[in-house]
Amino acid sequence: MDRKAITVGADGMPASDSRHHSGLSRAKLALLTWAGAYAVILLVLAIGGRAMAGWPLALRALVLSGLMVAAMTWVIAPVMKRLFRRWLLR
Repeated sequence: MDRKAITVGADGMPASDSRHHSGLSRAKLALLTWAGAYAVILLVLAIGGRAMAGWPLALRALVLSGLMVAAMTWVIAPVMKRLFRRWLLR
């Protein structure tokens, strides 16, 4: 069985893999994104929920969304893509 050299992008996914753009891969990626976002929101609320309870809704949403986007961009998404790379490409 010949193995071709695969160019890997910065996100750990094959740079030229057209399956990454198919509906099934996007659905799997959406599922991983949802799971990661859920975990971040749950963690933030478990740690700071009581302290933030008295804050105005807009401020709570601002802090929560900022923390979630930062965590998803630089920590959660890259790790999850690496861990689930084979499943995403099936």
